[in-house]
Amino acid sequence: LLARYPAAQQHSTPFAQHPVGTGPYVLESWQHDDHLTLARNPRWWHRPSSIRRIEMRIVLNDQARVEAMEDGSADLYDNVGGNDYATLRRDDPHLTFSHVPSLYVGFVQTNDTLPGLREARVRQAMIYGWDRQAVVQGLAHGDAAVASGIVPPAIPYWYDPHVKPYPYDPGRARALLDAAGWRLGSGGVREKGDRHLAFTLSIPNGDLATQNTAAEFQADMRAIGIAIDVQALDWSTFLDQNNRMRYQLQLWSWGGVPDPDQYTFLDSSQLPPAGNNTSGYRNEIVDHDLRQGLKTIDPLERRALYNEMQRELALDPPFVWGMDGFDRTVLSPRVEIDTRTILPGQYIYANIWQWGIKP
Repeated sequence: LLARYPAAQQHSTPFAQHPVGTGPYVLESWQHDDHLTLARNPRWWHRPSSIRRIEMRIVLNDQARVEAMEDGSADLYDNVGGNDYATLRRDDPHLTFSHVPSLYVGFVQTNDTLPGLREARVRQAMIYGWDRQAVVQGLAHGDAAVASGIVPPAIPYWYDPHVKPYPYDPGRARALLDAAGWRLGSGGVREKGDRHLAFTLSIPNGDLATQNTAAEFQADMRAIGIAIDVQALDWSTFLDQNNRMRYQLQLWSWGGVPDPDQYTFLDSSQLPPAGNNTSGYRNEIVDHDLRQGLKTIDPLERRALYNEMQRELALDPPFVWGMDGFDRTVLSPRVEIDTRTILPGQYIYANIWQWGIKP
C-alpha cells in the first residue's frame, strides 16, 4: 500500500486517513477537528469487545474538557494536564483517577545545524540557565520532575540513575557562553562577530500550559544573554516545520515506548526524510551505542550500551532537556476498568477490549 509513495511523502498519504489495523476496534468515521468513531472489529482474533462503539471527541478548550467530565457528557479524559487533573480531583472525587509515570520526555528541541545551536557549550548553557525546577513546582504544581536525558524513569531497567539532571546555575551558563566566545552585546544579547544568540521558539497554539512554559524559558534565556521570540503555530504547521527542519527551537516531547532505542531519533544517518533526527544531531559515540544496541540480545550488554549513550547525551546534549511528567487519566464512574492495568503512554488502551460501560 505504501510502496508507491516516496519516503518524503508518506506522512501525507491517503493511507493515514484510512488506517488498517488488527486491534479490537476499527475506524468507522472521522470528521476532522471534531470527532472520530471506532466500531467493534468483527474480525478481531479475540472474543468481541464489551463496548460496541467508542466516539472520540476532539475538544481543544481545556475548560470544556473539564466540564464534559463534570457533567457526565464524557466518560474518559486522557493525557490530562496538571491543572485540569488537580481541579477534577478537588471538585469531583466521585470520578476515577489514574496517575502513572510518562514514557515521554519534554524538552526544547534545538536545530543543531544552525550557528550557535550547533555548539555543545551553548546547548549546555541553555540547560543550566533554564530554571526547570521552578517550572515543576509552579506550572506543574510539583507533578513532574527535572529530566536528565532521553530515557525516562518510567522504564527503570533502562534508565541510568547515575546520570544526574543539570542543576539550575545561571552563573555557570554565562561562563560557558563566555568561554565559547559569545560576549554580551548591545541590548544584552550575546554576539560573536556578526552572529547573535537570538532564536525563535515555536510552540503549538492553544495550550495555556505550553504558553506559560515558553514564557518562563524566554525569561530565563534572556537573563543569560539569549534572546527568544515565541511563535505560536497551528499543529499542522508546527509539525511540518519539525519534519522539514525549518525551525530554530521547538517545545517538543519524544518517547512512547518501553525501550531505550533512539536510533531513528538521534542517529546521524536518520536525518529527514530517512528518519526522525529532526535536530540534526551528530555524535559518533551515540551512533555506535544506538547501532550496537539494535544488534545486541544480551540485556546486560545492551543496558551497558544505553547507559553509555545516556552519559554521552549528558556531556553533549542534543537539545535542552526539560521535564519528565506523568500520564493522567480521569474516568467516569460508569466506566468499568481495572486502573491497576493502566500502563504509561499510549498503552492506556492496551486492554480496552475488557472495558465495560454501566447502564
